Amino acid sequence: MKQKTQGNQALNNVLSEAVRVNGTYTSASDVRISGTIDGDVHVDGTLYVGKKGVINGNIIANEIYVSGHVTGVLRSNGKITVQETAVIDGDIYTPALVIEEHAVIEGLIHTSQNGKSTTSNEADNTDEAPKMEKDKQKEKETDMAY
Repeated sequence: MKQKTQGNQALNNVLSEAVRVNGTYTSASDVRISGTIDGDVHVDGTLYVGKKGVINGNIIANEIYVSGHVTGVLRSNGKITVQETAVIDGDIYTPALVIEEHAVIEGLIHTSQNGKSTTSNEADNTDEAPKMEKDKQKEKETDMAY
């Protein structure tokens, strides 16, 4: 039987469109999912979610490539690539993110910076909040002086 390939590597773990898994799916190596998984996915390697792949659960993998539909949180200590046909309904946690044109993401994106996860709002607001509060207090004092 011929192995499917992703790039130059052969994939030994492939879930075809006809496969449906209910429960947690775990793999110790790279996997391509073209079927449906209703449950969490843990991959010690790279996870490829094909165009017809559907995952209803949280994902943890070294690298993640999404072309299909994911409803859940995605976590990677490597890179996540959201391809043009992808639809993600959930938050993303990764140090590196690639989003192709026309991809859909409904959720927050958290990128790591020096090992700490931040969102753009958290990064913008943490240093500004005390300053803004002091400025408001000054405005009140100035208004009272007139």
